[in-house]
Amino acid sequence: EKSEIARDLSGKLNFKRGLANSLVQTGASYYSKGNYTEALENNLAALKLKESLGDKKGISDMNGAIGSVHLGMGNYDDALKNYTKALEVKKEIGDKYGCAVAYNGIANAYIYKQELTNAMINYNEGLSIVTELKDQHAIAYFYNNLGALYDRMKENESALKNYQSAIKIQEEIGDKRGAAMCYNNIASIYLRKNDLVSCEKYALKSLLIAEEMEVLTTQKNANQVLNELYLKKNDYKNAYRSFLRFIANRDTLVNKENTRKTVQM
Repeated sequence: EKSEIARDLSGKLNFKRGLANSLVQTGASYYSKGNYTEALENNLAALKLKESLGDKKGISDMNGAIGSVHLGMGNYDDALKNYTKALEVKKEIGDKYGCAVAYNGIANAYIYKQELTNAMINYNEGLSIVTELKDQHAIAYFYNNLGALYDRMKENESALKNYQSAIKIQEEIGDKRGAAMCYNNIASIYLRKNDLVSCEKYALKSLLIAEEMEVLTTQKNANQVLNELYLKKNDYKNAYRSFLRFIANRDTLVNKENTRKTVQM
C-alpha cells in the first residue's frame, strides 16, 4: 500500500513526523479492514513517535484510535484506559470537540462492560459539549446514542424522547439517512409496546427513506420490523412479503461484504 511505502521511505529519511503520519494512515487502513492486530501495532508505534515529538494533539488522537482498536478486539478495559487518556489530553489542549468524541468512546466502552449508568453519564457529557458548540449533526448523534442506550435498558419513554429529539434535528438539517435509522428504532419500540399502528407508521417511513437513499442495512432492519408487525396482526400476506424483502436485503449485504473482502485479499 502507498501508506506502507511512505512509512518505509520516511523511516529511511529519519523523518519522525512523516513516519508517524504514515503509521497513522497504515493503522487506519488495517482498522478499516478489521485487521486489529496490525492496526494496534502501527498505532502504538505512531503514539510513541508522537510522544517523542511532544505532539499533544497527536498523542490524544492516537490514544483515541488505539481505544477504538481495543474496542474492536474486545479489550474493553484497555479501550477505556486509552479513551480516558485521550480525554485528559484533549482537556489539556482545550479541544472541546475532541473531548466530546472521547466521551463517546468512553461511553461505548462502558456499554460493552455492561456499566450502563456510566455510559449514560459520558454520553450526556458529550451531548453537553456539542450542544455548547451548536454542532447539530453531533447533537443528533448523541441523542440517538442515548435513545439506543435507554432502548437497551427497556426504558421505552426515555428512548422515544431521545430518538424524537434526534429526528427533529435530522429533519431540520436534512439528514435523511440518520432519520431513517431513528424512525426504525422508534418503530421497534412501538412494536415492543404493542402499539402496532405507530409501529407501522414509523417502520414504513423508515423503509421509504431507506429505499430512496439506497441504504440496504436500514431497509433490512425496517423489513424485519414490518415482518414481525404483520405476524402480530395475523396479516400473513404482508408478513411474507416483508420477510422476502428482508432476506433479499440481507443476502445482498452479505454478497457485498464477501466481494469487499475478496478485493482486499
